[in-house]
Amino acid sequence: MLKSRLGFGMMRLPVKNNNPTDFDYEQLNEMVILAYRRGYYL
Repeated sequence: MLKSRLGFGMMRLPVKNNNPTDFDYEQLNEMVILAYRRGYYL
């Protein structure tokens, strides 16, 4: 299975309360772990 060469990317980080400076780190960690397990390396 070919993986995207674009990788994971960090353009749309999950945020809390629609505040672009308040990142939802729990959700972000889950997203990164899932991407890593699927073969997308950061």
